[in-house]
Amino acid sequence: MSPPDDPGQGDPATELVHLDREAAGVCRSLGLPMARAEAVNDDPLFLDMMKDVVLQTIGRYGERKPLSLAIPEAASEQGQRR
Repeated sequence: MSPPDDPGQGDPATELVHLDREAAGVCRSLGLPMARAEAVNDDPLFLDMMKDVVLQTIGRYGERKPLSLAIPEAASEQGQRR
């Protein structure tokens, strides 16, 4: 699979790798040290916090009717004119 022509449409993780490599090269060329910050990714404490936030949100809105995902008629008509 070849990368897309528009770099803004690529896989975000791949874009980050490219940016990281570019930044490392710039730092090397300037003689600057480069350090990478740790990411939370799959840290158990972070995942527990996210679980708590999701469960609190479900509890807060659990008895209410969810918002519709239907496209409003005006937006639908605009799409047909394109």
